[in-house]
Order: sequence, then C-alpha cells, then structure tokens
Amino acid sequence: MVNGNQITGIVISENPSFVVVEKSGIQLTLKRTKISSIERMGIEARKVALQERKAPRPHQEEYYSVSVRPMFNALGELDELKKQWELAVEKADNLERRLENTKAEIVQLDRKIKVGRKQIEGFAVDEQLSALAKNKQIEDHNRLVKQTNHFLKQIRSAISHTTSLKNQIDDAYLSAGEKRNLYVKRAQRAGNHWLLLEERMKRDASIDSKGFVELRSRMNAHPAAFEAVHQKNEPPYILTAGGNKKYTLPRAEDGHFYVTASLNQIQHVDFLIDTGATISLLPESTGISVGARRLGPAVKTKIADGRTVDMFPALIEEMEIYGQRFTNVVVGLMVEQGRNKIPNLLGMNVISKIPIELRSEGLVMTIDPDTK
Repeated sequence: MVNGNQITGIVISENPSFVVVEKSGIQLTLKRTKISSIERMGIEARKVALQERKAPRPHQEEYYSVSVRPMFNALGELDELKKQWELAVEKADNLERRLENTKAEIVQLDRKIKVGRKQIEGFAVDEQLSALAKNKQIEDHNRLVKQTNHFLKQIRSAISHTTSLKNQIDDAYLSAGEKRNLYVKRAQRAGNHWLLLEERMKRDASIDSKGFVELRSRMNAHPAAFEAVHQKNEPPYILTAGGNKKYTLPRAEDGHFYVTASLNQIQHVDFLIDTGATISLLPESTGISVGARRLGPAVKTKIADGRTVDMFPALIEEMEIYGQRFTNVVVGLMVEQGRNKIPNLLGMNVISKIPIELRSEGLVMTIDPDTK
C-alpha cells in the first residue's frame, strides 16, 4: 500500500480503478491509487488459497466435528433466546424512560396551569383605561383562559398516557420474565450437556474435537449454564431436625463475612454481609447482565467508608442464597467505581430474613431452603 501497510489475501476481482481482496472471509475494495504494488502468488499457492476460502467458517455447522455439532446448534438457540430476552428488557426500559418523560411533562403542565389560574382569578378590568385598552385587556384575559384550558386538556391526556404506559410496562416486564425463564431453562440444559461433553473429551482422546475451543468462548458468555455447578459447590452445612441448613461462614482475611447468591438464576455473585446497609448494593453492569429492573433515576448515597456514590434503585425478581429464595429484592446499582471498587454488599433487606449468629468459629447462618 502507498501508506506502507501490507494486505495479504486473495484478489477476487479487479479493474483499472479498484481491486477487491478477500481476507479472512471479509472482502475489501481498494482503490488503485492507494496501492503501490501487488505481489501475485504462484498457481499452486493460489489453488490452496482458493480451497481454504471455500472451507467452512466457525459460524457454519460444517466447521465443527460431528461430536460437537449438537453443542454448536444448542449454542445457536441459546444465543437467540438470550437476544430475545435482552430485547424484551430493552423494550421495558424504553417504556420506563417514556413514563419518566411523561411524568416530567405533567409537572411542567401543572405548573403552567397553576400560574394561569392565579392570573385568571386576579383578573379585573381597569375602568380608568380607554375603551380600546379595555378591549385589549379582555382579549389578553380570554387568550389566557383559552391557553390554560389547552394545558388542562394536555395534562388530562398525559395522565391517561401514564396509565397506559404503566400497563405496557407491566406487560413488558412480564414478557421479559417469561423469556428470561425460558433462556435460563435452556441454558442450564446446555450447561449439563457441555459438562458431559468435556468429560467425554477428557476420557477419550481419540474424539475429534475440532471447534471445541471456539465453542468454549461462546459458552462462557452464558453464566446461567453453569448455575447447577455453583449450587453443587456450596459450603458444608449441618442439617437440623426441622430441615433447615446451618452454615458457618469463616471470617475472611479482610475481617468480613461473605456469602454467594444466585441472581435471577443467571449469575452467582459474592456479597459482603453488611448489617449497616439498608439495601443490597452491586455494580450497575452486574444488574444489567441479570436483568434487574430499574425503579427510578440515580440518587446519591453514602457508604460505610464515607464515600458518596451514584446509585440506581432497582428490582431483582429472584435472589437465592444456598437454597433459600427471596423475591422482588430491592437493590442499588452502583455506577462503576474504577480502581476504588466497592464490593457487592448484602444489606438488611435480605439479612433480616435470615437468622444469623456471631460465634468464635464464624458467622452461623440458618437457611430455610424452599426444597426441604
């Protein structure tokens, strides 16, 4: 190239003005004026390159060995289900924003109506004015009445619109929840199949595993697929006569106690137990990834170390701690803190529902599992 760069690929077509080169499955159209010279490959090398060009790509089923193709197809379905769920959540979020804008519009209209009514109530014709001036005063008054009535009509329409939006939001979140549940169900099934496939690969080295590495990176994008594995790895406990589970949580090196919770069956998250926090806190990015529902605009909140952070109140439909389920949990989604990262905090809105006792050996937590 004229700028000193080099492009290696197959020349697909060319004319006096342009050269079309294919590189890694992507076709590039280059102007002749940008090309300093073209080094042509030999006949045999070109044959090999053309054969490689026809070879299947990672987005095609034929690229994978027969043993991993079922997993490729399952991941394709999983990617689509996750996309449908994310689009449903995005639709609900857009409706929430429209509702907030409509509420702001109602506040502005209400302010204008109050000002207009005050001016209308204080209206009186100044008898000392000329007839022409009196007529002008009356015209201004009538115009104000007409304008205020128009604002009243607008505010009634906006109030009606908020009712409609609230119903649409409820329906949108219901739809998002159904799509999330379907995605989680299929993800966990795919996760079980993946673990079985991994075991087969370890036991039998003769199995053709072409494409397995590519699928692993795609599989890691679905943490919900491995929820069952996390559940198996829960800490040891003592089972009481009543069917409850007593966990003794050791004190960590930083002096705190930590617990692992499943959020919307999508992702496991470690929380620091903070009896000084009213609600639970976690990063905004984590909340978005598990489908947390925002409840309003950002607010300022002070945390234990004295810092003030921006936090979005939100709702997580399901939180599970070692088998005990909590529904419609209010959390705070913290804006990313950069290097001074704040740990995920489990607040009193959850802790108060779990009997805990501080002992010399650690924090004893009594879990009431839903499946006992």
